[in-house]
Amino acid sequence: MQKPIEPMKDTNMKCPNCGGDHWENVDKFRLKPSGMGLCMSCGFVSYPAKWKSKEEIFAHYRTDYRNPPTHANLFACERKNHFHHKFLYDTFENWKAEKNHKPAICEVGAAFGASLNFFRQIFPQADVSGTELTTSMRRNAAHEFGIKLSEDIDESKTYDLIMSYKVLEHQVDPHLELERYAKLLKPGGLLYMSVPTWFKSLYNFGMSGFDLEYYFDPNHINVWTREMFESMLKRAGFEIVKADQVIYSSTYLCRVNPEMKKEPMVKHDPTLIKVALGNIRAAFMAFQDNNFKKAIEIWPDYPQAHVSHAEMSRKILGEKGWKAFSEEIIEPALKACPESADILVMATDFAMRAGEWQTATKFAEKALLWKPENPVSLSHLVNIMREIGIRAKDPKEKLHYFIQAREIATHWRNVSGQHFKEATDLILFFNAKIPFEGETQPAPKVKTKAALRVLEPEPAL
Repeated sequence: MQKPIEPMKDTNMKCPNCGGDHWENVDKFRLKPSGMGLCMSCGFVSYPAKWKSKEEIFAHYRTDYRNPPTHANLFACERKNHFHHKFLYDTFENWKAEKNHKPAICEVGAAFGASLNFFRQIFPQADVSGTELTTSMRRNAAHEFGIKLSEDIDESKTYDLIMSYKVLEHQVDPHLELERYAKLLKPGGLLYMSVPTWFKSLYNFGMSGFDLEYYFDPNHINVWTREMFESMLKRAGFEIVKADQVIYSSTYLCRVNPEMKKEPMVKHDPTLIKVALGNIRAAFMAFQDNNFKKAIEIWPDYPQAHVSHAEMSRKILGEKGWKAFSEEIIEPALKACPESADILVMATDFAMRAGEWQTATKFAEKALLWKPENPVSLSHLVNIMREIGIRAKDPKEKLHYFIQAREIATHWRNVSGQHFKEATDLILFFNAKIPFEGETQPAPKVKTKAALRVLEPEPAL
């Protein structure tokens, strides 16, 4: 018989969602004990036995949490800036229409300032500021972008936009932080908030570096469902005016509306949360055993399990063809993971392997709508246009697709520094295929008798 879960006694932490103090240890759902606890009043998950004080947490983030940034961080920030531009485009246009050329923008947890620098590129006169606890990040922000970050928000002024991008899950008392942001926004100001949400899609789960321990990383002090987090936003006085669950997990644009504080608190049955914790662990263990079908059966919204299952099932594509493979593998994956661009990328790849170029194009274009400037989908589109061009019989049609491929490759090079070399090689390949305006074609060479003799077989002796 399994040993019953003992109540957590060595903690004074109150639940950030409901204020309760009845925690049960749920470390058995991890791979190693880390002090993970479940609020038995509302189903909120945190680490009350690991983190004893705010000062202890701050000390951890100042020194131990992150290494100094590398070029890989620059590439990751470039991708995130594409996400920011897509999500905030209407906000930027409104500011321009209102002649607000000097918006005051504050980013909480600004890392080394790449996003603030992105805002400054769009609005050169913007008043940008931010917070960051990690010393190495603050120093890089100052040296790379001339942005001097502090450890806390400057409360002497108000802001047009406060941005917290994958930060609130790391902060103590998130409900109090949200209430503070509401007070620091100008009339009409906006909160731009993105957080991971749990117990729905196992996003990235199973990819290199993304395992069960990462999913329930103790640095994520706050583990909430989407419904619970949205309730917390509203109870802090925010109205959600825009939301996206695809670009980078749960992302919101909010404005202050005191009436929202009347919204009811969302609570979950702790028993059901335990069931979910057990299923997540079981699905991950099945994935580790390469039993991808079982992992999907346990937790259907598991994109990487679907991708791996498709690779293991590619024999269906060769033996039964695209229609059967799509019906048995692609369509169920799309249905089970309705908010996953990764499944669209997978579908693009397999449609290309099957030579279903038009279908592959549709998948790639949809993936780009869901994941702005996704370099993998741009690469797919370049290769699709190239393959159609190579197969085209009509010279004009061939030229049309080569030109399209070059245009996409040029765009890919412009938006992804990480793929500069690869995109450049493709651009040069297509340049060699496309005649320039006014180009004169050399006259065909007439083979002489002497030249022909080189190709003739030697006479038999």
